[in-house]
Amino acid sequence: MMKIIKKVDVIVAKILFTLIQFCLVMLLLLLTAQVTARYFRIQALAPQDEIINLCFAWFVFIGIALLFREGKHLRVEFVDGFMAKHPRIHTYYLFFVHLCQSVFIGVYFFSSLSLYLNSGQRSSPMLHLPQRLWYGAVLVSAILMIIYFIAKFVVDIDNIVQNRTVKER
Repeated sequence: MMKIIKKVDVIVAKILFTLIQFCLVMLLLLLTAQVTARYFRIQALAPQDEIINLCFAWFVFIGIALLFREGKHLRVEFVDGFMAKHPRIHTYYLFFVHLCQSVFIGVYFFSSLSLYLNSGQRSSPMLHLPQRLWYGAVLVSAILMIIYFIAKFVVDIDNIVQNRTVKER
């Protein structure tokens, strides 16, 4: 069962990474076109701005979720290194980190859900795309972070119960 879950995790991570790459390429192309149009005094297209904002939102928020998955988000390395050398303190430190993460993710999820639901039927000014496309990136990111948090928490608890050292993030 764990092998299947790991395979699904790898596939989802590859899909998300591909989405990030697509958004980055779109950002580069559209921003280059926009700068070129302004340089040559060609009328800039407003719909480009909306697509740039949409790609940027998905790029940032899915990237945040992937960084969280990899444990590459904001960390204080010298504290992690110190705690790893002291196993008894390290266990309490892990619980503190998980507690802080759970509070943040809880607030993040409910805020993003509220933002998504309250966007209603509003649409973008030029392309008339639903604003939920932008706010959906925040909600998807929060959901992914919840899933990754639960998985890490279960693995860390299992390692503590089995008296194994917790893997480096």
